[in-house]
Amino acid sequence: SAYAEGPPRLYATVETLGGATDIRVVMAGQSPGRTFVLRGAPPLKDKPLPPLKSLGIDLPPGAEQEALLVCFWDMGQRSSRHCLAELARQAASMSGRGVRILAIHVGGVEKGQLEQWVEQNKPPFPVRCSTADRERLRQEWGVVALPHLILTDRAHNVVAEGLSPGE
Repeated sequence: SAYAEGPPRLYATVETLGGATDIRVVMAGQSPGRTFVLRGAPPLKDKPLPPLKSLGIDLPPGAEQEALLVCFWDMGQRSSRHCLAELARQAASMSGRGVRILAIHVGGVEKGQLEQWVEQNKPPFPVRCSTADRERLRQEWGVVALPHLILTDRAHNVVAEGLSPGE
């Protein structure tokens, strides 16, 4: 046999864009080729919540020692509006368990539209608007699709991310 000295050696070359370091290489018995891996955001779970100031947002008053549920959303998306409506229905229950909700609007919006939406819908939690670009949201916060929910503990360490309102 051609492999008298053992199984064939497999090899590959991987180039990354954006300095990705969290890459898992899986070898298969196929011809060698190049794979390009786009850098994704590192998971936030078990890490401190990134500073809200990086989004131009202050922590809501009184939330320093409370668990946070941060919801990134876009009022122009039906799924985001549905998520906020669901969170509004659950707000009292969450508050009773010591969880403070913070909605951060990240979609493009004309001046006054968000304020008008808030006035009409009266969510029982603060709604802030961030002008951070999508790349910053993806890299620092792991936001790939909206809505995107991140839950922290009282010390503001992330315990879960990418949740749906029912979880």
